[in-house]
Amino acid sequence: YYLLFVSALPEEDPIITGVEIQYQIGDIINLNCTSGKSHPVSILHWYINEQQIQNSEALIYYPPSHHPKGLMSSTLGLSFTLSEQHFRGGSMRVKCVASIAPILYRSDRESVVQSENVPLREALLLGEWSIYVEKYDVKSSATLRVSCMATLLLALAATHLAT
Repeated sequence: YYLLFVSALPEEDPIITGVEIQYQIGDIINLNCTSGKSHPVSILHWYINEQQIQNSEALIYYPPSHHPKGLMSSTLGLSFTLSEQHFRGGSMRVKCVASIAPILYRSDRESVVQSENVPLREALLLGEWSIYVEKYDVKSSATLRVSCMATLLLALAATHLAT
């Protein structure tokens, strides 16, 4: 007497939806992770900065979705308020891992969330740089390099004095 177990592994990696371009401390993050179609259904886990989320208040469980040929997909939500501890060096790594018995299948999808302060400063420097290049007709790459470097140094000095 033998028991045969048939499984169908997902063809797609998990998908994270709901990610915004920028967040600020105090914002509420609402994300969903959806697995690919499989049998049995994938088990999902969320990680923030490589730490698995165990807090049941932050996790939102949805019933599995049923698809043709007995396949299913799962969705797990994540909702929490951002605090300073979430950002290491101006960014936070959010990852969703899908697995079907670790021996059979494991896949993940990661999203990097930026704090608002870092990109605004970078955008300001790039904005000054592009305006400078557009205003003047640059004859050679050496001139461009010197001009842009001077603009960058002025912008960095202004930023340093403002803080």
